[in-house]
Amino acid sequence: MKNTYVVDLNVVMSAQTLMDDKGEESEVALRLLTELIARCHSLVTCSELYSQYSRLADTLTRSGKAQGLSIFGLARSAMAVSRKWIYVQKPSAVEGDEGVPEDDRGLVRLAVAARAHIVTTDGRLRTALRRTGLLRAHSLLALDLTEALQHISQD
Repeated sequence: MKNTYVVDLNVVMSAQTLMDDKGEESEVALRLLTELIARCHSLVTCSELYSQYSRLADTLTRSGKAQGLSIFGLARSAMAVSRKWIYVQKPSAVEGDEGVPEDDRGLVRLAVAARAHIVTTDGRLRTALRRTGLLRAHSLLALDLTEALQHISQD
């Protein structure tokens, strides 16, 4: 069975810079996003998240920092494939999302609206989701990079 995923901005940053959240070299996020796109899974976005991705791309370009292959170019190519990218209108509040950090609520609302698993390296978000049981109530998961790779490999 193919799944739908919401990818947090921190994962995209790691994939593009080839650096993990500890500042160490890592290709795990790039491998994950490449596998998600190659294996016919769907990625979900909304205008807010798409704008965040776009601002990140612009910021990285202006920074002059070393970057890997363009994850943004890969994503643009994938947009041409039917059902690879799913766009959701601004998602509504979800019961219990007040227990999630305010800056992550849009991501969680998007995941619930699209019935998508969240891929994130944000420990604070994952802790809040475990504590609230919000994703579990919707049969969804919050996965770190290693868990997400395992999850998509099983399909």
